[in-house]
Amino acid sequence: MKKIFTLALLFAAAIASAQIPSGYYNTATGTGYTLKTQLYNIIKGHTDNGYDGLYTTYQTSDRDYYY
Repeated sequence: MKKIFTLALLFAAAIASAQIPSGYYNTATGTGYTLKTQLYNIIKGHTDNGYDGLYTTYQTSDRDYYY
């Protein structure tokens, strides 16, 4: 029973953290070129580091400054 409860809790946490922010797609209305332009405006601030950026991230992502 504990295993099922733990799996259900982990599943619920994964679903909750994978949700988009509220209002994220509010401006995405219309069809065709208008919709495409509005979706572009939503994502244009994204910075893609590519696979080469992984090595830089690996060096700093798991640092433990507590010890």
